[in-house]
Amino acid sequence: MTSNAVPPSVTPPSPDEWPQDLVKTISDITRDSQATVTVVDHGFDSSNEGMTFICFKQVQGMLQINGLDALIQKVIDDDNFTVNINTTGFHDYMSGGVIIVDSGLPPTQQSGFQVFNRPFQNIANLR
Repeated sequence: MTSNAVPPSVTPPSPDEWPQDLVKTISDITRDSQATVTVVDHGFDSSNEGMTFICFKQVQGMLQINGLDALIQKVIDDDNFTVNINTTGFHDYMSGGVIIVDSGLPPTQQSGFQVFNRPFQNIANLR
């Protein structure tokens, strides 16, 4: 006997439900050939270098960086890392903004058969 049952609908989490370790508040961005980004206690380490992409949102002043994806190049310390964006021609960073961890080695959150490793991306656990 075959079943024509429809699988339960899958609803992606709202932004309020995103894992907070995937959204981090920016404190500063330098104007440099490889911008240095300051995020207090960012949680990245050397395993993220060349592996983890981030996206910039809501940055004030340095408006050109908003919406750009960047690859983490070097983790300097617990609060600073460099990315592969040349910001020398950008406006000065003023305030605010967040980075969103897009890919690489971010923490994951599992809900049932879904694994969330970035906002709006659901990866089915097909085991």
